[in-house]
Amino acid sequence: MSVTRPKGTAAKGFVPSKRNARLKKGDSLTPVVSEVSGGDKKQAVDVNIDDDKEVGVEFSEDERFEVIDRTDEIVGDVGELLLLDETVDVIESSQANISITDEDLEVLEPYNGGVEIVEDSGEGLLDHAEIDDNIRDTDTLGEITEEAVEESSIAADDRIKEEASRLLKLELEENQRQQEIERIVEEKLSQGTKVFSYPPVVKPDQDIEVFLNKSLSALSDEPHVVIMGAFNDWKWKSFSVRLNKTRLNGDWWSCQLYVPREAYQVDFVFFNGENVYDNNDQKDFRIPIEGGMDALAFEDFLLEEKRKELEELARLQSERERLAEEQRRIEADRAAKEEDRSRARVEVQRMRETLPQLLKNAVKSIDNVWYIEPSEFKDNDLIRLYYNRSSGPLAHANEIWIHGGHNNWKYGLSIVERFIKSVLKGDDWWYADGMLFYISMLCL
Repeated sequence: MSVTRPKGTAAKGFVPSKRNARLKKGDSLTPVVSEVSGGDKKQAVDVNIDDDKEVGVEFSEDERFEVIDRTDEIVGDVGELLLLDETVDVIESSQANISITDEDLEVLEPYNGGVEIVEDSGEGLLDHAEIDDNIRDTDTLGEITEEAVEESSIAADDRIKEEASRLLKLELEENQRQQEIERIVEEKLSQGTKVFSYPPVVKPDQDIEVFLNKSLSALSDEPHVVIMGAFNDWKWKSFSVRLNKTRLNGDWWSCQLYVPREAYQVDFVFFNGENVYDNNDQKDFRIPIEGGMDALAFEDFLLEEKRKELEELARLQSERERLAEEQRRIEADRAAKEEDRSRARVEVQRMRETLPQLLKNAVKSIDNVWYIEPSEFKDNDLIRLYYNRSSGPLAHANEIWIHGGHNNWKYGLSIVERFIKSVLKGDDWWYADGMLFYISMLCL
């Protein structure tokens, strides 16, 4: 098919508008560019669409043209081939005829000096608008990623600044604390005071530092110093902590102490860990505590703690008694079971000794008085006992019953049955059914 394009040339660098450029799946677009010299009658530009398909473009004698190809950029997105950009700029003189020969391709129409190619198999459209949207989506994703990285970087910078600010604040507070302690040290040195605490005002539930000027104490020649004390007139939570030498002006030693919530006073002395003490001339050292309990409130607190302690002791005592009683019961049960076993062993032995004599005395029948059917039986079998009423003192009785037991009546009365007159046996024979026989002496 041939298409004659109108006179005039297309703008250089022309990019087709968002129209459909259809390519058959699997085709590759590889242009081969040739320049037309003035001496040739005709020159052809070959465009390889496929290995087996070729498109020839012919020009007239005076035509000069230039084919500028912008490399097609192809991006694969989850198996789908997207053509991002295709631009063909054809600059030519007027009256140019373009001939494209391909059984699978059809040139629909010239468009603003360009050529639009469609696929006549109808297998799919590659829309430039969709390509542009994908490009914009990719750009947007890149922008979002950059924003996320920037926000993460800003957050990290903020954390670093906060940590640096915190450390700077701690350093400033420590410097201020150190300066205040040095000021107090100078003041105490001028006053000749050998013990003080920081902070100067001690409150409950607080860590404090106790200082001792060892050169002014009875421990001036000792290599080690230990503080030993308790709270509230030595009534609450004793402690013992070793002091360390400080870098303050003079021979100052210190240690950290925690003041509990219940404390209203700290009581302590210093010693060398053995037998040399500084107890403030036998008056002990004391530091008052402000803002907490007073002595009366602490006494009430002690009473409540004592009550709780007594309740706990009572609970523990009750638990111990319960466990002891349980143990005694277990031991008694064990002893009772052992006694039962011992008695059972004695009884079994006695029965083993008497059984031969019992079996010797036992009979299965007395002629013309009574007998058992079946004559051979085993343990737990049901038997029928026949009795001749005319053989004894019950000859004129209207009812006859059997009372019996086992093993010389050891278990008492265990057999009670009523006799029934036998029709088959005739004469004066009666029988009783349903008796469970035990391998033992049957007593009737």
